[in-house]
Formats: sequence, structure tokens, C-alpha cells
Amino acid sequence: MNPNKLKMGLVAIFLFLITLPIFTEVNIESRVLQLENQMSQIGTKNAMQTYGANMAADRLKTQEQEWFVFGEALYWHARISGSSPC
Repeated sequence: MNPNKLKMGLVAIFLFLITLPIFTEVNIESRVLQLENQMSQIGTKNAMQTYGANMAADRLKTQEQEWFVFGEALYWHARISGSSPC
């Protein structure tokens, strides 16, 4: 192998390794900003003025005139087959 090509290859690898953190820092910076934005959309402050998750209410918010009707039907036709004693 030619020593000139080896030196150029080592310089290229060295330059790549030096510039790699610069590109990854930009990527991490944008990802952190995106995560902070998403967290602010779902977050809320509690009574102690600290940050917490915004949970849904445990009850449905309804007006007085709304009615909810639920029903289920079960059809069961039991058969006994193949259970004769030997």
C-alpha cells in the first residue's frame, strides 16, 4: 500500500471523527427541543406549582340532559356430546 494513500486515509478518518460530534450535537439539540415541546403540551402544574402529567378526569363530563344506554345480549345454547361414560 502506498504511504501517501495511508496518510490521506488516516487524515480523512481523523477529520471525520472530529466533525462527528458537531453534527450529532445539532441533531440532539433539535430532538431535545421537540421533546420539550411535546412535554409542554401534555404537562400541567399541580397545587404545589411543580410540573406533572395532565391526566384525564375519572368521570365523564356530562350535562344533566344526556342519557347513556348500554346493553349486552348473550345467547347460549348448551349441548352435551361426546361425554358418554365408557
